[in-house]
Amino acid sequence: MSVGIYVVMHKPVDIPRIRSYKQLYVGAYNKEKTASVDCYDCTGDNISYKNKNYCELTGLYWMWKNADESIQGLCHYRRYFTMSRISSNPKRFLTEEKIIKTMQRYDVILPVRRYYKERVIDAIKTAPNMKDIEEMRRAIQCICPEYLEAYESFLIGNQCYLYNMIITKKPILDQYCEWLFKLLEFIEGEYQVDNEDPYRSRLFGFLSERLIYVWISKNIASNKIKEFRVIKTDETALWQVGQDIKNELRNWVFRIKEILSK
Repeated sequence: MSVGIYVVMHKPVDIPRIRSYKQLYVGAYNKEKTASVDCYDCTGDNISYKNKNYCELTGLYWMWKNADESIQGLCHYRRYFTMSRISSNPKRFLTEEKIIKTMQRYDVILPVRRYYKERVIDAIKTAPNMKDIEEMRRAIQCICPEYLEAYESFLIGNQCYLYNMIITKKPILDQYCEWLFKLLEFIEGEYQVDNEDPYRSRLFGFLSERLIYVWISKNIASNKIKEFRVIKTDETALWQVGQDIKNELRNWVFRIKEILSK
């Protein structure tokens, strides 16, 4: 199996020297290229010029259309999947060997899911906001109504996958991307994005963080999903462990409530 783990970045930065990890410069449209960067999202079939609204998704689109490895993944220059529950040491980041071994049993690798205190729909604030959520519902109704039930279940649940990070087999990535970008392009054609607000302008990146859970829940059996912790290299290890513990406690509270409600 060939592996390509694309580390998206908006400026040239060094990444951990791990076999199969490659730099992918996103938003590279009209930017100067250097030999030190492995890949640019403005080559081949691309939507690099949409990076202001699509964020790391211009990198995902580039992978879908141009990369040919049998296993492909996306992570960020400051966020990586790790095998450790407490350490932030790059030596514990997922290796090519570990990824191949995991893919022999599972179909997809995702970040450990995030649990909220309230329902997802009650946690909606700025990007997306409730108007965005309604527009996404309308897009699903028009493009793929068979996903409406999964979408509604997601909204009244209390969990999601963050960061748009994923490692999976090429055919699965292709199926997901075809579905995702068709929906986002529909919304883009119908919707006026607020480009005056730097945070709101990243709307499609935020929407896809919600949509990935919907697609996964509809298409991938739970026993075929492997979740790994994600570490942020610009945050202290102690702070991250604290956040992981809080998330795990919410996880157990949710499970207990679910059992008691039956």
